[in-house]
Amino acid sequence: MPRSEGGSAMDAAHPFSDARFFTHAHLPIAAAYCRALDLQGIVDRMVPTGMALSAGLAVQAMVLDVLSGRSPLYRVEQFWELQDRALLLGSSVPSHVFNDTNLARALDALFEAGPSKIITELGIRAARTFGLDMGAVSYDTTSTSVWGEYRCSDREPEEKGPRIVRGHSKDGHPELKQFMTGLLCVERGVPIFGATLDGNSSDKRSNNAMLTRIGSLMARHGLGSGAFVYVADSAMVTLDNLSVLGGNRFVSRLPGTFEACPQAIDRAVAQGQWLPIGSLAELESPRPAAVYKGCETSVDLGGTAYRAVVVHSNAHDKRRQKAIDRELAKSLKEITDAVGQTQCRYFCERDARCASEALCRTETALHAIRATVCEVVVNKRGRPPKQGPRATDVRYDLQWEIVVRDDKLQQLRERAGCFVLVTNVPSAGGDSLDATALLRTYNLSFRRFLTLNRTGLVS
Repeated sequence: MPRSEGGSAMDAAHPFSDARFFTHAHLPIAAAYCRALDLQGIVDRMVPTGMALSAGLAVQAMVLDVLSGRSPLYRVEQFWELQDRALLLGSSVPSHVFNDTNLARALDALFEAGPSKIITELGIRAARTFGLDMGAVSYDTTSTSVWGEYRCSDREPEEKGPRIVRGHSKDGHPELKQFMTGLLCVERGVPIFGATLDGNSSDKRSNNAMLTRIGSLMARHGLGSGAFVYVADSAMVTLDNLSVLGGNRFVSRLPGTFEACPQAIDRAVAQGQWLPIGSLAELESPRPAAVYKGCETSVDLGGTAYRAVVVHSNAHDKRRQKAIDRELAKSLKEITDAVGQTQCRYFCERDARCASEALCRTETALHAIRATVCEVVVNKRGRPPKQGPRATDVRYDLQWEIVVRDDKLQQLRERAGCFVLVTNVPSAGGDSLDATALLRTYNLSFRRFLTLNRTGLVS
């Protein structure tokens, strides 16, 4: 075999000598989902531009970049130099079009067109394409911390976008400025509405804003009032928010700031009429899954009666258990101080018995006294006789111990594992949800939102 110039004969004959090799891992699957959703087409129709780089192509390029590990905008061009652009993007565009200037212009165009509208269009398309259940929609917010200089207080009134300020940090960085992101999601955490909010936005106010527009938002896509359940965390439950619900069905967690919350829990614990719910875990885990039970009741909020389900989980909240431990130590100190100066020996049996009864009546929230009287033979004073037995006398010793009131402690620990779901969804009828279905709707909605948050797709 003849040798080629500058290489061996084997090099010249090798069929892949001029080939390029790519390692895409999961990106072709993600690109297939983008094509199924018509991501580029939807974005291009909603964000027309005269740029060489269309907005739809820029969005898909940035989405795949995020799913590959997230590169800064100024390195997206380098990322696409090493990828098969025809496979992942549908066209062999040169990598230099993904420079940071073009991407910044595309982002500006997206902002002017309204990102919330684009998210809604894509979310509804995903729900219809993959047959997702839109009967339950969950809303929550998360915070994204940022570094650097941001003009906040001197922002002009006509300026758009969220205010980057300090607020309640949900990612554990209260020292940093932030902005908030609100998402309305359906089954499997698919967002159908999203918005960026000021860094100091209140969840109560953002829920109120969502409640005022969710009816019209869902109606545009064929879901009228009563056709879906609005799922939100406890920040939604305010008298103002409940007043704007209208005919919309909802389920949320009743905050402990309402007196009705501890009262409902106390009633459920006292009655002990629990309905088994079981575990809601979808996947196997090395840790034991939480097991739930529920108790149906009702609560009055602002003069309106709502259905409530008191839910007990055997996976007690660690913070609540620590509070119980502190309360247990406080109760022990109180009863120890109360009996610290108690007389222990008596000459009269009757006096000893009376003291024992009084001591047994001494108790605190979590402790009680268990006391008994014992006869003790003691030698009389004086010199013992040279012959015969020594003279003795009888005394009465009060013996006691501090015991834990197990019934009260058990109630306290049982209360610690309880929370209250409040809803206007009936428990019987055509559109009803029993306690199990209600908890599953609430639990799975927020579990999927938190999963979406941890993956970074929220921010």
